[in-house]
Amino acid sequence: MPTLSSLLRGRWALLSRLWARLRVRATRAGSRWLLGARAGDLAYSGLRSIEEVSGREFMVPHLIRIDTLHPPRTVRYAFDAPALPRYFRQHKAFAAELGYELQDVCVAPASGLAWLPEAPYVLLESIGCLQRLAGWADLVPELLQRPTSLPEPGPVIVCPVGPFYHWLFEMLPAVLLARQWHPEARLLLPATTPAYVEQALRRALPAEDWDRLVLRAAGAVRVPHLLLIARDDMSGFVRPEALRLLRRTFVPDPAPAYRHVYISRRHTANRAAAREEALEAGLRERGFEVVYAERLSFEEQIALLREARTLVGLHGAGLSHLVWATGPLTVAEIFPDGVFNDCYARLTVSLGFDYQPYFCGTAQQHDQPGPLPVADILGWLDGWWRPATPVKAGISTPLSIATP
Repeated sequence: MPTLSSLLRGRWALLSRLWARLRVRATRAGSRWLLGARAGDLAYSGLRSIEEVSGREFMVPHLIRIDTLHPPRTVRYAFDAPALPRYFRQHKAFAAELGYELQDVCVAPASGLAWLPEAPYVLLESIGCLQRLAGWADLVPELLQRPTSLPEPGPVIVCPVGPFYHWLFEMLPAVLLARQWHPEARLLLPATTPAYVEQALRRALPAEDWDRLVLRAAGAVRVPHLLLIARDDMSGFVRPEALRLLRRTFVPDPAPAYRHVYISRRHTANRAAAREEALEAGLRERGFEVVYAERLSFEEQIALLREARTLVGLHGAGLSHLVWATGPLTVAEIFPDGVFNDCYARLTVSLGFDYQPYFCGTAQQHDQPGPLPVADILGWLDGWWRPATPVKAGISTPLSIATP
């Protein structure tokens, strides 16, 4: 026989569940009333795959065609596994990379977020995943804008902006790939863009066609003909095809590898670490060029890293430029205590380069990085690094890829 106390606990648990459900429903109703159907219930209105719903009544009027631009594949990252912590991820299964040709859809040029104009559905493949929409990317306000009409009848590719790493390895390759898929397509940019966006696009596009190919819009736009390259839902993993496309576009010719480069974060507001100035001085004594990447043009960044033999840097977007190296390269990534992400490790070994990490502490995540143990870092560097004679020009070893 159940006791009185167990009956009361059961009743209380039931009432707690009912109260929680009521609060969720009230919150959802209030959000939909304030923000509209799309923004008020993101889990319901976010379509994870256009292909999955391509035959449904609400999608058919907007879908012209679907093409498979790259097949699915599995990538193995050739780390020195016993020497690295478990949280260096060593495998990634990429789905097929799909290109969607759409008609009469809305899009926000600043982020690339796309949605259907009448039905309450957001196309999550335009940004990668629901987490970006509902979380750190803060894209919900774009759904509240009233779209203007874009009168251009031909196909359009949106070129959004974003943090440098994500723009370089996710957004820019999608634009280049869409231009290969439909060479006649034009680019839709936000009204203002960071300097590196325009500099990179001007190098990639024919100079005489710039004014004809580039459109701009300040807010959400209703587009008659949109090309959409599905973005992967795992941010930070870069398709091998994207790396090849970037290198073929921006560094088609190899160069001798002889420069030893340190990319400093000392003048950046984000994740600057204490005592970096002392680290710079020690590296200069050893023959390194100390570089502040944010002060260089896109062209200058490519020219510098194209000739790099050694690249040292704190974890951060400056290490993205290792993609421009054309000869043998050693990448030494320094993780201040409390800072970790394995994206540059994967990028390094994907390109066949040597990877050397240094951990300043054991914490994986802090709000602010700890101070740099400069003497220890320099001692570690002296233990394996030696200035080398220039290496003959040559492209690095092939990307490590295994297909399923």
